[in-house]
Amino acid sequence: HNLDHYKDTQDQIRWQEDQILSRFYMQKIVLKNFPPGDDSLRAFYARVKTARYSKPGDVNVQEIYFDNPDTARAVRKQLDNGGDFSALATRYTKRATAKDTSGYLGWFKTNRYGAIGQKAAEMTPGQIEGPFTVGTGWSIIKLIDKKPGESKSFESIKNTVKQDYIDTYRPQLIEKNIKQLEEKYHSELHYQALDSIS
Repeated sequence: HNLDHYKDTQDQIRWQEDQILSRFYMQKIVLKNFPPGDDSLRAFYARVKTARYSKPGDVNVQEIYFDNPDTARAVRKQLDNGGDFSALATRYTKRATAKDTSGYLGWFKTNRYGAIGQKAAEMTPGQIEGPFTVGTGWSIIKLIDKKPGESKSFESIKNTVKQDYIDTYRPQLIEKNIKQLEEKYHSELHYQALDSIS
């Protein structure tokens, strides 16, 4: 019936061919040797273990909260020159709930209080950090003590790590390949034309 000569039929055949070629190109060219072996997966696991595969630890923090960055920097200089954290917290902190406790926030999980919890998780007891932005203000914190969280072992979550690795790096590899092709063939996407296709 000469169906193969119809434009709609030819378009459908071409579209199917393009899908097969596109899949093959992705698997054999763009994503060749992807995902990598255990060594790369272990390195990825080590980098993101605390954030993704660990229960948060606990930290005991003392804070001085400011509504003015210049005051925060001046107080940091005093601390660097041996100033007493508790006395400076009582005098300067704008956090009403901590003013009467010399800035002590007490124990909390590292996944709480945003930047404060994140910074405290990376600090060692006695260390002072800041000033850094917290909400609409600035904080200087001192880590009093910490209890580490529990991490899942690589072996117990290997499949999850592999999928997270793929989700993280696959789009980057595809984007890199697209840019290389654009540079090689001087191609350009015409977004207005694409938007007009219904």
